[in-house]
Amino acid sequence: MFGGSAWCWNAQRRQYYLHHFLPSQPQLNLRNPAVLDAHFANAEFWLARGIDGFRLDAIDFMLHDEALGSNPIRPMPLGSEPPWNPFRMQRHVHDMVQPSTAALITRIRDFMDRFPGRVTIGEISSEPGALDRVARLTGVARLHMAYTLGVMKAPFAPVVFRQAVGDSATLNRAGWLCWAFSNHDVARVASRWNPGGESPTAFARLQMAMLLSLPGSVCLYQGEELGLLNSRVAATEIRDPYGLAFYPVFAGRDGARTPMPWKAAAPNAGFSTGNRTWRPVDPAHAELAVDRQQNDPHSTLAAYRAMIQYRRAHPSLTIGDTEMLDLPDPLVGWRRRFDGEATIALFNLAPSPAAIPDRVLSRMTPADLPFVSRPSAGDPVLPSFGLILGTEPSDR
Repeated sequence: MFGGSAWCWNAQRRQYYLHHFLPSQPQLNLRNPAVLDAHFANAEFWLARGIDGFRLDAIDFMLHDEALGSNPIRPMPLGSEPPWNPFRMQRHVHDMVQPSTAALITRIRDFMDRFPGRVTIGEISSEPGALDRVARLTGVARLHMAYTLGVMKAPFAPVVFRQAVGDSATLNRAGWLCWAFSNHDVARVASRWNPGGESPTAFARLQMAMLLSLPGSVCLYQGEELGLLNSRVAATEIRDPYGLAFYPVFAGRDGARTPMPWKAAAPNAGFSTGNRTWRPVDPAHAELAVDRQQNDPHSTLAAYRAMIQYRRAHPSLTIGDTEMLDLPDPLVGWRRRFDGEATIALFNLAPSPAAIPDRVLSRMTPADLPFVSRPSAGDPVLPSFGLILGTEPSDR
């Protein structure tokens, strides 16, 4: 994944060993009962200390072909340049996404069920079929939930969300999806999906309301609730092994991994009392620190808190069925239903106003939230990155 050979020589053992990522991260054989028992013993130690559960990284790489077969070459379009990462030159049929992964996940769930009230969250890669794998690897006898990098790495476009939200509505009948728009592997959402920086405050609220009205669970990444942009990292400051391997074509993920700013005027923005932090605090983030937003009712942090409270108060947004609304670009929206409650969420994904079909708003009562637009009946237009959220009488 990080370039170079997947095999590394160990002089003490006089053997090569497999690693999917760094040489310091050998691929352990999870088909070996002794290896699996050692993992469970380690997990039990932490569970006994009272942790709430585990996030399982890179689920797709848990198992590989037992015969250690070589991946076939991925055909490249005629005349195209090879990808900058050789990982993309292969079809990953032997080193990841193995059929026996589901049985291993069941073993993990059986172990975790000995500890009531604990949770497992899996990370699914962005390789094709990600949502299908979430459906197969989550549920009653599988992981409690899983998220995928697929949506995070996709363009910010209505067609992407229509497909993903529509698929997830079906997926959640068997498994359970956990949504995330940002994490440590991608640029911060405020920069990645709004690279031009148009209407940054409106955009922060738009993607927030989208995320918190989707079917499934939700993960927020540190700084997302403050509206932080991705940081610019000088070449001499790169720490990410991924960036070090592929710079300057790819500068790595350090820009999304800078510390959370808690106090604007404190050393290291209140993140640490040490002389320095592993990643430096971005000076531009200090003005968005928690203490600058904490008591501001119009801040992005206040908007997140209000939206989370609204989500908790409306079960249709957490466990309700999902119906996609038939809307023209750049609009996207859905109706969530549960136990006689119907909630509508409608979003303008463009940095310019967009007209709303009259039929959509005819029965809707907008939520009493400061970031929710209230278009007039005679001029149903959503502003740049505008959103509407509210309830309507349920027909069920």
